[in-house]
Amino acid sequence: MKKKMLILAVILALVIIIVVSVLVWPLSFSNVMSDKEDLRIVITEINDEIKYDNGQVNQYTREFIFRPDSAEFLQIRQILSRHSYHRSFRTYFSSDQSILLRKDENDRYNLDLYSGESTIFTGQTNEIKVNNKVYNIGYSGNGTAFSMTDELKSILDDFAPYREHNLGVFPRGTVYR
Repeated sequence: MKKKMLILAVILALVIIIVVSVLVWPLSFSNVMSDKEDLRIVITEINDEIKYDNGQVNQYTREFIFRPDSAEFLQIRQILSRHSYHRSFRTYFSSDQSILLRKDENDRYNLDLYSGESTIFTGQTNEIKVNNKVYNIGYSGNGTAFSMTDELKSILDDFAPYREHNLGVFPRGTVYR
């Protein structure tokens, strides 16, 4: 009986180690972003400072397209190479694959990156959506996500967008995707 319990305990410990290893193993953005395809980035800025009687907020998008041979493309690739993401339980078990959006600041924006067939969506939280699956960026809190999105946005703020849209007014909590 003790031998069976010991074997069961060892098997359970191995399963736990394997599951935790899979969840915390870092994944590289280099595998998501193609170095042969154009990179399209869409920033959706959410302006909560404009207060409407019905609780709606204004959303505005800017779209950028970078060629693989451009200096900006390489800068963005370097920023992404300094960061990694990892699986979460939501990657495997959640039917709701929407990501959380930053709710506590006035300066909120979503960054959507499109490279070939791959996509990366961020909402400035530790959740990130890569190819329609939810992952986590960083291991504790939102600091890593803020750092990455702020670095990317600072590059984009220096360039004129390819296209701009004022999406108009949406009810609070609506996400344009």
